[in-house]
Amino acid sequence: MKISTKAALLSALAFPGVGQIHLGLYGRGIAIMTFTFGAIGIIVGIATLKALAVLERIQNQSGAINLETISQEASRAVTSQSSAIISFCFVFIIAGWIFSTVDACIMGKRQEERNRQ
Repeated sequence: MKISTKAALLSALAFPGVGQIHLGLYGRGIAIMTFTFGAIGIIVGIATLKALAVLERIQNQSGAINLETISQEASRAVTSQSSAIISFCFVFIIAGWIFSTVDACIMGKRQEERNRQ
Protein backbone atom coordinates (compact mmCIF):
# COMPACT_ATOMS: atom_id res chain seq x y z
CA MET A 1 0.00 0.00 0.00
CA LYS A 2 1.28 3.44 -0.89
CA ILE A 3 2.27 5.67 2.01
CA SER A 4 -0.10 8.40 0.77
CA THR A 5 -3.04 6.00 0.74
CA LYS A 6 -2.21 4.65 4.17
CA ALA A 7 -1.82 8.15 5.65
CA ALA A 8 -5.11 9.32 4.12
CA LEU A 9 -6.93 6.24 5.41
CA LEU A 10 -5.50 6.73 8.89
CA SER A 11 -6.69 10.34 8.97
CA ALA A 12 -10.06 9.46 7.47
CA LEU A 13 -10.87 6.32 9.44
CA ALA A 14 -8.91 6.55 12.69
CA PHE A 15 -8.80 10.21 13.75
CA PRO A 16 -7.80 13.51 12.11
CA GLY A 17 -4.06 14.00 12.39
CA VAL A 18 -3.09 10.33 12.71
CA GLY A 19 -2.05 10.22 9.05
CA GLN A 20 0.23 13.21 9.53
CA ILE A 21 1.83 11.59 12.58
CA HIS A 22 2.34 8.40 10.55
CA LEU A 23 4.18 10.50 7.96
CA GLY A 24 6.42 11.97 10.66
CA LEU A 25 4.73 15.38 10.58
CA TYR A 26 4.27 15.39 14.36
CA GLY A 27 3.60 19.10 14.86
CA ARG A 28 1.01 19.19 12.12
CA GLY A 29 -0.68 16.01 13.32
CA ILE A 30 -0.78 17.09 16.96
CA ALA A 31 -2.17 20.52 15.99
CA ILE A 32 -4.99 18.92 13.99
CA MET A 33 -5.73 16.51 16.84
CA THR A 34 -5.69 19.31 19.41
CA PHE A 35 -8.21 21.40 17.49
CA THR A 36 -10.45 18.38 16.95
CA PHE A 37 -10.31 17.34 20.62
CA GLY A 38 -11.00 20.97 21.59
CA ALA A 39 -14.15 21.10 19.46
CA ILE A 40 -15.30 17.75 20.86
CA GLY A 41 -14.60 19.03 24.38
CA ILE A 42 -16.72 22.13 23.79
CA ILE A 43 -19.62 20.01 22.54
CA VAL A 44 -19.37 17.61 25.50
CA GLY A 45 -19.07 20.50 27.97
CA ILE A 46 -22.15 22.30 26.66
CA ALA A 47 -24.16 19.07 26.55
CA THR A 48 -23.14 18.22 30.11
CA LEU A 49 -24.10 21.66 31.43
CA LYS A 50 -27.46 21.48 29.66
CA ALA A 51 -28.12 17.98 31.00
CA LEU A 52 -27.30 19.07 34.56
CA ALA A 53 -29.62 22.06 34.21
CA VAL A 54 -32.43 19.79 33.03
CA LEU A 55 -31.85 17.40 35.94
CA GLU A 56 -31.88 20.26 38.42
CA ARG A 57 -35.17 21.62 37.05
CA ILE A 58 -36.75 18.19 37.13
CA GLN A 59 -35.63 17.65 40.72
CA ASN A 60 -37.07 21.03 41.76
CA GLN A 61 -40.46 20.27 40.24
CA SER A 62 -43.00 18.59 42.40
CA GLY A 63 -44.94 15.84 40.77
CA ALA A 64 -44.28 12.80 38.70
CA ILE A 65 -41.20 12.58 36.56
CA ASN A 66 -42.06 11.04 33.25
CA LEU A 67 -40.76 11.09 29.72
CA GLU A 68 -42.94 14.08 28.81
CA THR A 69 -41.52 16.17 31.69
CA ILE A 70 -37.96 15.28 30.70
CA SER A 71 -38.68 16.11 27.05
CA GLN A 72 -40.20 19.50 27.93
CA GLU A 73 -37.29 20.47 30.17
CA ALA A 74 -34.74 19.36 27.58
CA SER A 75 -36.48 21.50 24.94
CA ARG A 76 -36.34 24.53 27.22
CA ALA A 77 -32.64 23.97 27.90
CA VAL A 78 -31.65 24.31 24.26
CA THR A 79 -30.87 27.92 23.41
CA SER A 80 -30.00 29.39 20.06
CA GLN A 81 -26.57 30.49 21.32
CA SER A 82 -25.51 27.04 22.51
CA SER A 83 -27.00 25.44 19.39
CA ALA A 84 -25.00 27.81 17.20
CA ILE A 85 -21.79 26.98 19.07
CA ILE A 86 -22.45 23.25 18.81
CA SER A 87 -23.27 23.56 15.10
CA PHE A 88 -20.06 25.54 14.51
CA CYS A 89 -18.05 22.88 16.35
CA PHE A 90 -19.60 20.09 14.26
CA VAL A 91 -18.81 21.95 11.03
CA PHE A 92 -15.28 22.62 12.33
CA ILE A 93 -14.76 18.91 13.09
CA ILE A 94 -16.05 17.80 9.69
CA ALA A 95 -13.99 20.41 7.84
CA GLY A 96 -10.92 19.46 9.89
CA TRP A 97 -11.48 15.78 9.14
CA ILE A 98 -11.69 16.46 5.41
CA PHE A 99 -8.65 18.77 5.52
CA SER A 100 -6.67 16.18 7.48
CA THR A 101 -7.48 13.40 5.02
CA VAL A 102 -6.62 15.46 1.93
CA ASP A 103 -3.51 16.92 3.58
CA ALA A 104 -2.26 13.46 4.61
CA CYS A 105 -2.71 12.23 1.05
CA ILE A 106 -0.85 15.24 -0.42
CA MET A 107 1.99 15.06 2.11
CA GLY A 108 2.25 11.30 1.54
CA LYS A 109 2.53 11.81 -2.23
CA ARG A 110 5.28 14.36 -1.67
CA GLN A 111 7.19 11.84 0.45
CA GLU A 112 6.71 9.19 -2.22
CA GLU A 113 8.13 11.54 -4.86
CA ARG A 114 11.15 12.35 -2.65
CA ASN A 115 11.78 8.64 -2.07
CA ARG A 116 11.75 7.96 -5.85
CA GLN A 117 14.47 10.54 -6.54
